[in-house]
Amino acid sequence: KYTLPLVPAGKYKLEITVNGQHIDHSPHEVKVLAGLHQFDRAYCHEDIHLSCDDTVAVHCPGTDCSRNVLGASAFRVGKHVFRLQIDGLCQTYVLSVGVSSKPLPGGLTTDKSRDIACTFETNGKAWHHRRETKSGTGWWQSGDVVSLTVDCEAHTLTLHHERTNITHTINLNKVEGEELYSYFYLYKPGHSVTFLN
Repeated sequence: KYTLPLVPAGKYKLEITVNGQHIDHSPHEVKVLAGLHQFDRAYCHEDIHLSCDDTVAVHCPGTDCSRNVLGASAFRVGKHVFRLQIDGLCQTYVLSVGVSSKPLPGGLTTDKSRDIACTFETNGKAWHHRRETKSGTGWWQSGDVVSLTVDCEAHTLTLHHERTNITHTINLNKVEGEELYSYFYLYKPGHSVTFLN
């Protein structure tokens, strides 16, 4: 059994050497499949309930404070795509999705006190290093599905909103080798984010 570091989905050539000896018939072709993304319990406030497989995050009813939650996987190289279903929305409180370069434990901080690279909000706004722009999607609806593409080589974050078929890309001020994490800002009770296949 071999454990490989996190790499983008795709085909790779794997050279195998054991104790300095090259293994016959190598290089072997290895196909890496895209796995299901998960939330990180270590960076999740107690007011955020996670499903047993850590793929659904729900802001608990009865708590009034906004909460953050991070994805468990770090992105350093390559291109990574994850699909999300957003629920519990209204046109009073926004929910944000994006990437963060510096995870902090506990989910107690607000997005203004973190080094957020980029986020998209459910009111159609996008934030690029605390500078506001428009994504063109308008207000999202509960049940909407969006795809986020983190491209560590091109230093971009792309949102594709499936219902409106609108795509918007913003640049990341990413330092080479810097790790990025998927980041979610759940403003009100009932907000929920689900990682999809």
